[in-house]
Amino acid sequence: MSRFKKGSTQLPTTKEEINSGSHKLATLKEWLVNIVGNRTLGRRVKKNEVQAVVGMGWRCTWKETDDGGRKPKARFFVKGFLDGQLIDTYVGTSSVAGINTVCLFIVSTGMEMGAVDVTAAFLTSKDHNAERVGATLPSVLPQVPEENSFKDISDDRYEELRRMAAEYKPGGTYLVEIGLYGLPCAAQLFNHKLEGVCKELGFKRVDTAIAVKAPPEGGKAQAIVMNWIDDSLTGAPPKEHKALQETLNQRLGFGFVCVIGEGSERKFSGVDISRVSTEEIHFFQVSYLKNTDTAPLWEILKEKRPSKPWKGLDGKSAEPSTEEEVDNQYEKPIRAGFGTLQWGVRMNPLHAVWGHTVAQSISKPFRHVFKTVMCIIEMLKGHPDKRVFMSVGLVPIVHAYFDTAFKFATYAARLGYVVRVLHSIELRGDLRSLLENWIAWATKKAGRKVGSSTAGEVFAFEFLLKKLFGIVTLVKAMWGLKKVCVIVYTDSGPLHDQFWSGKAQTDATMQGVLEWCIQEMRVLRADLQWIARSRNVVNMITKYALPGGEMA
Repeated sequence: MSRFKKGSTQLPTTKEEINSGSHKLATLKEWLVNIVGNRTLGRRVKKNEVQAVVGMGWRCTWKETDDGGRKPKARFFVKGFLDGQLIDTYVGTSSVAGINTVCLFIVSTGMEMGAVDVTAAFLTSKDHNAERVGATLPSVLPQVPEENSFKDISDDRYEELRRMAAEYKPGGTYLVEIGLYGLPCAAQLFNHKLEGVCKELGFKRVDTAIAVKAPPEGGKAQAIVMNWIDDSLTGAPPKEHKALQETLNQRLGFGFVCVIGEGSERKFSGVDISRVSTEEIHFFQVSYLKNTDTAPLWEILKEKRPSKPWKGLDGKSAEPSTEEEVDNQYEKPIRAGFGTLQWGVRMNPLHAVWGHTVAQSISKPFRHVFKTVMCIIEMLKGHPDKRVFMSVGLVPIVHAYFDTAFKFATYAARLGYVVRVLHSIELRGDLRSLLENWIAWATKKAGRKVGSSTAGEVFAFEFLLKKLFGIVTLVKAMWGLKKVCVIVYTDSGPLHDQFWSGKAQTDATMQGVLEWCIQEMRVLRADLQWIARSRNVVNMITKYALPGGEMA
């Protein structure tokens, strides 16, 4: 199973490797620099002085390098902790819609784009919670030799760290002053620190993990910072971007910083970002999928990988079976494969329906479901998709589509929506333009039986509008606009007529949902237009398409 998760770049070590001393220097440096040097642990405390006490342990791994090699990595982490009631642990991450909108804004305003990685982010974030936590050290700590073995640590600093390390005793309990890996609130502590730094620099949070710096009098953002845990994307005018990165580096401390310039690529949160030109950016996941080795999963299944493992896949392939027996040996492999699959369809809306269907089936480990997960991953690896973002200038137009795939025999419906941001109210009909500037998309099964296809369309309409308001708000905040033109498209003639008449003529039970949709459209000041089915892009994400058949 460890070979399957190559894409994570973190590989497990063996007990024999650790005993041979492979991670001796890595653990010593982690202890001296990140724990002792950062004063992560404060004074010694008794158990009754803190809200909770956590145990500490080591996690040793091998980290893959860009040249195919590996280097030892060690983390001193928390284990065995139950949250105290007043300890805040929540921290959100950027949604796919947020990441896409940030990218589109950068390319539309001609900003320079950069990516940074904060060094030991959690180990530099002060604990500000009302109730405090104590950490009990292991019975054995790294021995600190008199001689300095690290080229990047001066002898004076090493001697200082050595004296500080002598203050900590094995098995002692110390007050946690800084976030620790494994501490449930560690990510929240860093998020609090990052938000504070951004506020001091004039930035304002406009969405989860997204902050913009706008003029006091209003207008489009002058700079933008978006973070995914301890990785961040930055955007600013070319003449100001370097200064922004340097300022953030001084306050946060970057282990890596780069500019994603024209013609260059950079991985960010499992996504490959390519700056094709000043007015075009591509997102894809080739690197992530390429580094996912499915051979161990085929070995578990005891089958040879066929040349086209996805051949014959359909919607029923991923559904639970009434004839097949549950086999618990597939539980862990299914969950490992499913996690990779969900990450792999994150930027691949044309195959998102596969991931959503499998998600309904993983609670019971069936052999055929496990095989389906593997086949879908193989399909993604062999036919990677990409998101294309083209400049929309300073006046973005929001185009939103919804649709329903309805099965009359079972009264079941699959709902879907797509939100795009374009530079014009006019739609181009060529294939490339249909796939440009997709900001948000989703598909799900209707939570109830649907009496007609028109009723299904109403549910899809509602599904879209629940997401659309937030996207429009984010677009307004970034571009500094008070109003944004919003056009919603339907390929259902009956629904189009019912919307303008205000009456659900074919299904009276839908009247309440229809009235809510009409109300939301008025709030958004959006226009509903009919569109031919062949131009409704949502058709592509509500059906089980195989490679080459997405546009059929």
